[in-house]
Amino acid sequence: MKKLIYICTAAALALACSNEEGENGYGLEKGELAFSGSVYQRTDGTLSRAGADDFFQSGYMIDVTLTTNYDSTPQNFQYSYQSGGIFRGSPAFYFSLDDSYITDLVAIWPSQDIRDEGLITDQRELENFRKADWLTAEASAQNIMPTEAPVPLFFERENTMIEFEIAGQNAEGIDIQSLVLELEVEGTDPTAFWAYCGDPNGNAMLILDETVSLSSTESYLIGRMSVTDNYTYTIIFPAVTLPLEKGKRYLVTLTAQGYDMDSFVYIGTFTQDENSGIGIPFTSPELDADGNFVVTQPEQLVTMSYLIRHYPHPSTYAWASATYVIADDMVLTEEYAELYIPIPRGDFSGSIRSEDGTELENLTYGDGQTLALYE
Repeated sequence: MKKLIYICTAAALALACSNEEGENGYGLEKGELAFSGSVYQRTDGTLSRAGADDFFQSGYMIDVTLTTNYDSTPQNFQYSYQSGGIFRGSPAFYFSLDDSYITDLVAIWPSQDIRDEGLITDQRELENFRKADWLTAEASAQNIMPTEAPVPLFFERENTMIEFEIAGQNAEGIDIQSLVLELEVEGTDPTAFWAYCGDPNGNAMLILDETVSLSSTESYLIGRMSVTDNYTYTIIFPAVTLPLEKGKRYLVTLTAQGYDMDSFVYIGTFTQDENSGIGIPFTSPELDADGNFVVTQPEQLVTMSYLIRHYPHPSTYAWASATYVIADDMVLTEEYAELYIPIPRGDFSGSIRSEDGTELENLTYGDGQTLALYE
């Protein structure tokens, strides 16, 4: 399996600068250092722009450490995100001389006092979920000179996010309402981690750092999950130990095994090789020279459905209006057919075609079974 492509299509933040009235148009005082910011998402490394409130909210604090050309001793400041999309210090750093400049600068989210308490394990509330999403930014240019505009910061993610989606038969319309996993934490006993389930896509999301590992023996009961209509499932892992790479986003497919209170949900299709890290069916279709997305693997077919259903208005690619070409030699297995979730026609204005241009409604696999591409 190819190395996993982490999704979210760079749905990042561009914290728009304020137009409030002030000495320099940003409401800043002469010589005051302020920041705007963007966040690199868990994706292909590109940076896109979205509203500031997608992450930072008014009052959110970042720690800033900097040195100057006239004082090599690190100076520490706290900056808060304010309306208008800029970070301002309380107190702020001020350039003292016309020829002064900043030689090094690092900003972190959340602040160091929160980090010192360790990764938050109960991420059910949005505020705690965001506090678990550690970010670091360095100055975007060397030798920051006095400026009338906020200095841009580009935050990179330090931790990993795992997204859980229910797939397979009878999964349509089911949202995850709660999910708890027992995970190994370096240097401690197994710890319960509660996922965030407030995203409109109906999936559960959990942020982990390098001290946490997904590890279990065969058929080990690793967690519990409740879904729409209060159905409850036991989550079972296969025998697996999965390394997680920082800054990436992984999709874990949960396959329901019935709808009884004692039913099991299995982690679907784990395969590992020396390059895959965590090998689950989340591989983005490949963009060709004509601007179409080519699906050559069944994993890409599953990912195609996910992108269209969950990212109808992304900032990088218009997944819901794109053209997808199913390669003639793409072999769909029963396993991946069960993981595929049909696309709602009302959410899709694009096209799914064969290589000869024929519009496709279904795919044939196995011993003549048919997979409907649309619901």
